Amino acid sequence: MRTLELADVSNFRCLMQVAILSTLVSTYSKGFSLIIEPSEASQPGQLTLSCMDASIAIRPVMERFQTVVITSGTLSPLEMYPKILDFEPAVMASLTMTLARPCLSPLVVARGNDQVAMTSRFEQRSDVAVIRNYGNLVLEMAAVVPDGMVVFFTSYVYMESVIAVWYEQVGFHCEMFPLNLNVVTGCMEKSSMTLLIHEHWLLKQGNLA
Repeated sequence: MRTLELADVSNFRCLMQVAILSTLVSTYSKGFSLIIEPSEASQPGQLTLSCMDASIAIRPVMERFQTVVITSGTLSPLEMYPKILDFEPAVMASLTMTLARPCLSPLVVARGNDQVAMTSRFEQRSDVAVIRNYGNLVLEMAAVVPDGMVVFFTSYVYMESVIAVWYEQVGFHCEMFPLNLNVVTGCMEKSSMTLLIHEHWLLKQGNLA
């Protein structure tokens, strides 16, 4: 582009993106991988340069801050994480936790009421029947579980696409909010998708001006 001395490079923006990606791929040879996701009917294919080495991702944090505290309920075994993140811990501690009663009960379901296999495999995750069965399962369990539930999604992208399908299904979003079902992400108390569905439900109930 500089050699040609072009005044307007807006028409070559896609070519510039390809050049930037090629530069990144050739610059970082260790700890990075190219991930190619095939195209689907709902979304096009995607080529992603991903950092697969956790120590590279956390290195700027370790270099910038003098004291870093890493805490989680799933850091086990503790001795493994300093090796993965490439740092020398000053203090490591494991605290035991006891519950007054057994209130954690995982649920694994293989098929829905229509006997369609419920799976999150990449080849079948966009099947409307599978998504509908997951939604019905959430509604049925939320109606009888007194304390609350945690629904695990394989990725944020898959979660948003599933909720979008649930929203389009007639009656599902109207049943969701009387049961006080909220979509919680790692960075927000309530996702924008949850608020959008809630506002739509209030509108149908006549409670939203």
